[in-house]
Amino acid sequence: MPVGVQVIASAFQEEQALRAASVIQAAVGSITRVDPFVNPVTRATVAGMPG
Repeated sequence: MPVGVQVIASAFQEEQALRAASVIQAAVGSITRVDPFVNPVTRATVAGMPG
């Protein structure tokens, strides 16, 4: 499963890269980052917030 995509265009062709990125995002959707090393309850407790 890919974790990211790098879109590169020639000099002064940023619009081309942005269009390609838009097409990729429309097809795949936005990916929500997951941090497997952080327990949200523990993080809230450590920060002093009720968890």
